[in-house]
Order: sequence, then C-alpha cells, then structure tokens
Amino acid sequence: MNSDKAKIVEMIQQIRDRLDDVVESLDAYEGPLEGYVERLDFVDDRLFEIETEFESYDIAPCTDEGELITTSQAQESRNTGDEVYKEGVETLIEFAGAVKDIKEAFSLKNLK
Repeated sequence: MNSDKAKIVEMIQQIRDRLDDVVESLDAYEGPLEGYVERLDFVDDRLFEIETEFESYDIAPCTDEGELITTSQAQESRNTGDEVYKEGVETLIEFAGAVKDIKEAFSLKNLK
C-alpha cells in the first residue's frame, strides 16, 4: 500500500474512533441537540462525495503488453488525486470542528 493510501486508511480509522467518542458523549448528554443533525449531515455529505470520487476514479490498467499511459494522462490523474486530497482535508477540518463543538456542548462545564 503506498504511503498516501496508508495515510488515508489511517485517517478513516481516526474518523471511526472519533465517531465512537461522539456516540459515547451523546449517550451521556441530556441538553438541547438542535442543529447537530444538520451539521453531521453536512459532514456525511462531504464524506459521500469523497467515496463517490474514489469509486468513479477511472484509471486504465496496464495491458499484458506493457502499454503505458501518456504524460498528460498521468498529470491528469495526479491533478485529480490532489483535488481529492484537498477536499478530504477540508472535510476532515470541518468534521473536527463539528466534533469539537459537540464535545464542548456535552462537557460538564456547559451542563451548569
């Protein structure tokens, strides 16, 4: 697995762990929850966009004859990968903000 893919898999696991933390916080929280569904739906939509991009990413495989892709095809693939990475980072930053807000809302300080 290349290093970028390994980093993405690691980040996905971090998101899973964070979601488990949010569920635990939510279980203990008894305050108002207005707006959280919309915020989490936004994060879900961004993750779905990334999933769709990964699923539709079309790279022609090398043939048995060793046919190679052109430089322009390689550059186009690289540009697409860069865009996916940037959107993923933006999504994770937004997700981290939402999780921070949720944790703050569930903290004992805010229950007073």
